[in-house]
Amino acid sequence: MLPNRRSLREAIQVAPHDLKIVKTLPPQGKFNAAQRIAYTGVVLMGAGSVITGIAIYKPVQFAWLAWLLGGYEAARFEHFLLVVGYVLFFVIHISQVIRAGWNNFRAMVTGFEVVDGDVAGLHAGAMPAPATSPAIVGAVPAATAGATK
Repeated sequence: MLPNRRSLREAIQVAPHDLKIVKTLPPQGKFNAAQRIAYTGVVLMGAGSVITGIAIYKPVQFAWLAWLLGGYEAARFEHFLLVVGYVLFFVIHISQVIRAGWNNFRAMVTGFEVVDGDVAGLHAGAMPAPATSPAIVGAVPAATAGATK
């Protein structure tokens, strides 16, 4: 999940695909380079928000922290910039989820993906799902849901 030394170069290749300038998607794993950079950045922003938040919440008790951040006013400004970063991340993230479609959003919320078709998520030799009903990928079959080892 953490970015590596190739992530910036790969993220620059992902951006034109996301903007529909280029049709071919660069090779990627579970998360592409832009996602790895964005999600790692949000975690680091969270740490920054806690630090700046403590400095502006208790400026007398944590005067040394406010001093490290450039003073009380600078800590407030840095905290505000972090909030702007969260809003930008949220807007971009939601717009990409909308662009990816309802199934992608449902998969993010529920933890499994519903795929139309007869081979998605089936084991070898299993009966395919009817074409009219979607197969649920990643769901536990009802026969094994209550089984214990």
